[in-house]
Amino acid sequence: MPANNKDYVATYCIRGVRKLTPEVWAQYDAACNPDIITALSDTPFTSAPHSNKRTHKSLERSTAWLANLLHSVAARRREVGSDGEPLTGSLSNVLVHMAGGAVVQARKAFAEGLMEDLEEFKAVNPSPYRRLDDGVAGYVFDLVPLRAALSARSKAADEDLGDDADTLKPRGAINTLTPTSRADTSAVDPAALSEVLRASLQPLPTHKPRLVNSARSPHEMLRLVRDVGIDLFDAHWAQRAADIGVALDFAFPVALGGSAAGGRQSCGMPQDEAATTPTTLDWLTPSRLLAVRSPSPHQTAASAQPLISGCGELEGRSEPADNGGCSPYGDGYGCIAWLYLRALRMLSELAS
Repeated sequence: MPANNKDYVATYCIRGVRKLTPEVWAQYDAACNPDIITALSDTPFTSAPHSNKRTHKSLERSTAWLANLLHSVAARRREVGSDGEPLTGSLSNVLVHMAGGAVVQARKAFAEGLMEDLEEFKAVNPSPYRRLDDGVAGYVFDLVPLRAALSARSKAADEDLGDDADTLKPRGAINTLTPTSRADTSAVDPAALSEVLRASLQPLPTHKPRLVNSARSPHEMLRLVRDVGIDLFDAHWAQRAADIGVALDFAFPVALGGSAAGGRQSCGMPQDEAATTPTTLDWLTPSRLLAVRSPSPHQTAASAQPLISGCGELEGRSEPADNGGCSPYGDGYGCIAWLYLRALRMLSELAS
């Protein structure tokens, strides 16, 4: 993919790579009149880590392109139809990608820029908004480039640590700190991911929706709901599962506690362990999910309880399987945990 420029972003289309300018993007918006549109963002897709200069350019371009789209939307709303009414509604439909990569300070700077006063800017670009954020309906996070940036930063830190260790280790010692040659984005620390997302959201209002693209699993979704206050997720993970023939058929709510007559049965898990309430998401096993209950979607402190203490025969099945309802074979009704584990393994293989 070619690099972006100050005047355009490089995009894939049916005819290959095309240069898309903010002006053309605004024309598409005017022609299609969509319910939701996301402003163009200068997200670097070159190999991470990126220089401070490149990160600064990304922030400037993303801010300018958002202002361009908001100006276009506001101009259309000032138009008056034959009945004397505005042609479009007054509610904003513009989402913004939160820029800044894996740099916490850069992400904070971009978010704070959305909240700055635009009085001095109105002379050359009239706008009904006092701040850019006033015209923004919600915030979007793309996890694919963010994972790559976090992985590259972690790898660079490990290499620096490895170089220091080489100078201090005794003769003949083995340096175990040398990272692999290929960045493993699956090894990104969940805490680091949550930290950079919170850095973007901290200066912003809490009542606007927060959308995440390309979450890797239900576990990651639950972490982001609990730790960051994410409201919406795209269907990336479910689509990938469907691509390889795996359907997710979870039943909610599920009774907690041990199995009863005609109820769910434990699959390879001690009953005393199945009855234990977890305190962190790291406790998860393939046969369990978590219920994240919080009085507010943006409250970081949330209680976690297991939704599934085991798995067993599905409702309507005449006879249990020979191994206590946990067989993935037979009449086609398999153990939910087995299907879930199989989906995770297959998706991991595809991602590697």
